[in-house]
Amino acid sequence: MAKQQDLKLAVMTFFPHPKQIIGNDQTPQTYITPLEQKAKLMLDLGVDTLIVVNFDSAFANLSPSDFIEDYLCGFKCKHAVAGFDFRYGHNGEGNMETLKIEGKRFFEVTEMKKFEIDHDCERSVRRYPVISWLIF
Repeated sequence: MAKQQDLKLAVMTFFPHPKQIIGNDQTPQTYITPLEQKAKLMLDLGVDTLIVVNFDSAFANLSPSDFIEDYLCGFKCKHAVAGFDFRYGHNGEGNMETLKIEGKRFFEVTEMKKFEIDHDCERSVRRYPVISWLIF
């Protein structure tokens, strides 16, 4: 999408893990992809900008509208892409429906549908998260 629209591709991620702030979990977090490795991976994937948001109590308490205005509009987002279960704002009050409604004044929104892979030999369905990204 970014290349088709001649825009820059950015990925937004949060550090530390939200569970450490929201759930008051002081246990050291084990990350699937540590931040330094994530930055290299994003570079290798052609991401122009990796936005690392400091996930602290102030950020956790932002209203959904403030998240859109301060972060998405603040970074001059032209197109936001996120998974079907993306939540944002205080207590996760914002979701993909509210992002589409509130964001339409400022940017396009694409919702990634649930991605499932059926493993025949295991007879189970595994769900994989989709990376949320922004296009400037």
